[in-house]
Amino acid sequence: MTEEDDGSSLPVGSQVLRSGAGERLEEPSNAAHVRPIVRFSEGSSSTSVTWVSIDGRHRPLSSRRSARCYYVLSGELTFVLDSRRPIRLQASDALVIPRGCVYELEGSATYLVMNTPAFEPGDDEYVEEPVRG
Repeated sequence: MTEEDDGSSLPVGSQVLRSGAGERLEEPSNAAHVRPIVRFSEGSSSTSVTWVSIDGRHRPLSSRRSARCYYVLSGELTFVLDSRRPIRLQASDALVIPRGCVYELEGSATYLVMNTPAFEPGDDEYVEEPVRG
């Protein structure tokens, strides 16, 4: 085994992500703290990954452009998609939500949310009515 690579010799398009990367942002209206971790593009596709800590309820929303994958790192989250029965996720569970699906979530957890295509400001459309089933 050779000396560890610091990332400078990686192929074009590769990225090394170090712990603590990205600025931590407050989202009080969603009871959350977020930290964008990575955003990358290859050809016509793009993906973004964001770390989130939540303690409460996130406002109901849908994404105009992106499919999303939520991956729970710790704690528990409850999702309601399109007014259906609640779905409870715990650490190591994942949920994929298609573009345009109205959903809400709540709980006390840290999770990753992956967007394809990558998240852009204005992608989220918040709805006034709860989507509780």
